[in-house]
Amino acid sequence: PQVRVCGKMAVLFYRFLSTRLRPDGAVAGRKPWNCSEVFRQIDGQWRIIHTHWSLINGVRVYSE
Repeated sequence: PQVRVCGKMAVLFYRFLSTRLRPDGAVAGRKPWNCSEVFRQIDGQWRIIHTHWSLINGVRVYSE
């Protein structure tokens, strides 16, 4: 993950893999996502004020 802080605002962005499992626990497939979260410092606490996930179409990490 990467974080950019500007005063009382911060943006966290990262790539996430959602995983689908078979009944035996083996990996059936994965989908990659770009994710971002916007934080704001409110009363000394960092709070998420916005989140966004975008499926990375066309990228197949593993699938059967």
